Amino acid sequence: MAFIKLYENAHKLENPTSVAQWLAITLRNLCFDEFRKRQRFTKTMTEYKQQEETEQTQSQNAQEEVAFEGQLYEQAIQIVGTSPGGQTLMDFYLKGMSAQEIANQNKEAIGTVTARLSRLRKKLKDTLLSTIKSQEELES
Repeated sequence: MAFIKLYENAHKLENPTSVAQWLAITLRNLCFDEFRKRQRFTKTMTEYKQQEETEQTQSQNAQEEVAFEGQLYEQAIQIVGTSPGGQTLMDFYLKGMSAQEIANQNKEAIGTVTARLSRLRKKLKDTLLSTIKSQEELES
């Protein structure tokens, strides 16, 4: 590479007798450039691996958290579902039925179903909060 640079830049040499010195300096600079390039590459690869490991850990933690929250939510729905009118909540959230479909199925007014859902959502919220609180106490 140093000889290629010499060939390309020979017309710029002021003193042709200093070719050896010019070649030595050019070769040294090329070595430094290569050394810096390898350091950057090594650093980049190390950072990439660390970032990848961090992202994998975060992804696994997030998946576990979502699964745990889903289990808590489903347990709370099951608990509230055993109370009077709880089947409405289970139909709405677990079966994915609309309020209108539930009203038609039970031969009730839509207002009755939505009022019941509202009451049961409050009960569900309270159940979830108490379940989470008891889980936190167990972990402490």
